[in-house]
Amino acid sequence: MLGQLVEAHQRAVGRSSRTIYEQSRIADEFERICGRKKKYGRADIINWLNTQRQNGVCNHTIRLKLQTVKLIYAILDLPFPELNLPKVRDEDIKRPVFTKAQVQEIIRLSRPSCSPEQLCYLAISTTFGLRAIELARLSTEDLIGKLHVNTAKGGPITDHLIPPEIQRFLVPLASRSGSRPEKGFERVFHNICYRAELRFPKGYDWHAIRRALTTELILANARILDVAHFMRWSQRTITYKFGMPGLYFRVPQEIVDTGIFKIHPFLPYWRE
Repeated sequence: MLGQLVEAHQRAVGRSSRTIYEQSRIADEFERICGRKKKYGRADIINWLNTQRQNGVCNHTIRLKLQTVKLIYAILDLPFPELNLPKVRDEDIKRPVFTKAQVQEIIRLSRPSCSPEQLCYLAISTTFGLRAIELARLSTEDLIGKLHVNTAKGGPITDHLIPPEIQRFLVPLASRSGSRPEKGFERVFHNICYRAELRFPKGYDWHAIRRALTTELILANARILDVAHFMRWSQRTITYKFGMPGLYFRVPQEIVDTGIFKIHPFLPYWRE
């Protein structure tokens, strides 16, 4: 249907046969991903973009295809939402990212098979999206009422609220003296998968969980600046991607955390 609408419109305005063919295919693809509806919104575009990235489509091609998506919204007389798309390197698009179902499976299968310490790190990773180096740095001193994250890559040192779903899984951290060696901490994740009898291709690690959390929060319509602060992006990155709104965004971390926990994609799987 969308392909036919785009074809009719572009034929009416005199576009070339090649352009009509290519844009009709993009429109059909959009409909396959998002479904046949009378109205489409921001979540549909995010879903489509996420599928493009998971399929390894390069950033330049995504931006070209997005012009057809904008045309679909114009033909249907729908407002096209402001996306504030950052510039993404093609090599970043191809990095592994877990699906929501995969993260759910990791949590479900690890709970009866992994050690308390392994579950502690997995609970923190799936809740806050910590990088491997940030997980390795954690010690007892970082669990005083809140979770103190010594953020890497220039991000802000952050004190997070701890949701009740994972509190009991953090007991091993409360009794740990000192941090773990940062080098080779990816092995902890691979040991979790081994115990849970899960096998993933090379490259799937703690950061694939971080990417999955970011993706699912955006799909849940979280405000992008809330996501950026919850994931502890550096102020330089936020300002570069979002300009002045990112520079002046000032919301207490407790408020950001509370809002994110309400729509968090993985917390429900840590409940009894």
